[in-house]
Amino acid sequence: MLKKPYEQELGHYIQKSAHLITLISNERLEEIGLTLSQMRLLRCLWNRNALMQKQLQEELLIKASSVNGLVEQLLKKNLVQRQIDPVDARKVQICLTEQGRSLQPKCEALFADFEKTVSANLNVEEKRAMMQYLEGIFQKLLQIRNKN
Repeated sequence: MLKKPYEQELGHYIQKSAHLITLISNERLEEIGLTLSQMRLLRCLWNRNALMQKQLQEELLIKASSVNGLVEQLLKKNLVQRQIDPVDARKVQICLTEQGRSLQPKCEALFADFEKTVSANLNVEEKRAMMQYLEGIFQKLLQIRNKN
């Protein structure tokens, strides 16, 4: 069967794969009451403990309003808290709570298992090469985005 023109595009399969990763991840995270977007924000904080909302926006590659929405959801779940800079009230850091920190082992285990399943058909060298290719595509896309 002939493939449709868009089925011959790298972006088509990258987008479809990313969509499936999101769906599967959300299903797995449902048991601990998180979405993939929420977990990605927490993951940023697990690595650094506290970040400004602007830093989260840049790292997650999402709009300020999206970061704010995620932060609001995580505040309601008592997973993060806001800390206002005493010198400049316009500066707000997002910090983990103990409850937010406590989710790290469970989330990391879920994603380690998922990574193992997804890459099961690749040997070590193939996985390394795939990571390099995807990183190259990502860097090229960042260059394109930053030109605009």
